[in-house]
Amino acid sequence: MAINVAAFLDSLSLMVSGMVGIFVVMMIIYGLIIGLGAAFSKKKKKS
Repeated sequence: MAINVAAFLDSLSLMVSGMVGIFVVMMIIYGLIIGLGAAFSKKKKKS
């Protein structure tokens, strides 16, 4: 069984870019959840 190093490196860069994309989308969704929680929170902060 031979390993094609060039194909492995090409697929590795594709996989890393896909993981970065998923991470970015998750952070956007997380930011929206935090933002909406802060915007519609019923608690009033003492100042």
